[in-house]
Amino acid sequence: MKHSQNRSSVSLLLTGLAVLAWFNIATPAQQVPAPGAQAGAPAGGRAGAPAQPGPGQDPAAAAGAGRRGGGAGGPGGGNAFPGVTPLNVLVVSGGCCHDYPGQDRILYDILNKVAPIHWTFSLGMANIPDGRLPLYSQPNFGASYDLIVHNECWANGDFSHKFLQDVVAPHLRGVPSMVFHCSLHSYRAAPDGEDAWREMLGVTSHRHTRAHPLTVKWSDDPITKGLEPVTTPVDELYVIEKAWPGTMALATVINDVDQGLTGAPGSISNDVYPVAWKHEYPVDKGGARVFGTSLGHANESWNLPQFQEMVIRGFRWVMRKDPLVGWPTAAPAA
Repeated sequence: MKHSQNRSSVSLLLTGLAVLAWFNIATPAQQVPAPGAQAGAPAGGRAGAPAQPGPGQDPAAAAGAGRRGGGAGGPGGGNAFPGVTPLNVLVVSGGCCHDYPGQDRILYDILNKVAPIHWTFSLGMANIPDGRLPLYSQPNFGASYDLIVHNECWANGDFSHKFLQDVVAPHLRGVPSMVFHCSLHSYRAAPDGEDAWREMLGVTSHRHTRAHPLTVKWSDDPITKGLEPVTTPVDELYVIEKAWPGTMALATVINDVDQGLTGAPGSISNDVYPVAWKHEYPVDKGGARVFGTSLGHANESWNLPQFQEMVIRGFRWVMRKDPLVGWPTAAPAA
């Protein structure tokens, strides 16, 4: 993940997804279709744009869905969780260096297998003025969601105290989160002491190693216990400088390719860094749970069975469900 701002902005159509929250944050001349976007699709939008159908969903049904997305019950349009109130999930993604529409789609497919969900996707652009997503300036932007997923990648900008507080405000009110890969380096230009985002993540990082396969060691926590050993396809090992109070490592990787945090250039540190973790705010800060992983640079990592099972269990943990037990279904009709 190189934080150069060298890509054109991304159109906001996620093919086959329930895309509800659109933000036009680039001029029309800058806009180009996202990977996999349909020709002729809108190249931008606005908050509250009409819903787009999820996989197998009737477009007419999506048009009447208001601000809530399709997808509850999983692909195919049926409801696999009858009688269970769907969760409202917001996914914030976009920025440089990764296939965000593709990763959004993979996450959609993973979690629709295990829970009833109404989805909202806010896909940002590669270049955002001052590194800010307009979503975060909306008062109480996260108030209507049961979970907010962060997969954004905006590292640099003049990030004010108020901006950072606005980003994490829902989590300080108790809304749980899942954070992926480059979200660790989002807002990293914020000065030392402006740590609201870093505390929410549960870890602090400002750099990563070169891309290479990572051999993952799983912990015995229920989120990762029993997962098959795995060496990822090419991924990036994020150099973790600090774990915040309330953070527990779930999986680790040895840095055997560079100097790490404090070594001399050209040396090999053999430092051990968490690549997955769980973080829980104290009660006086809302008590929200956060699952995080620095894995997921490329879609090949997202498609690993071990990665997907970890994500499912992490999702269940942040939602305060036993990670190893299925989602409740309604009692059979009498």
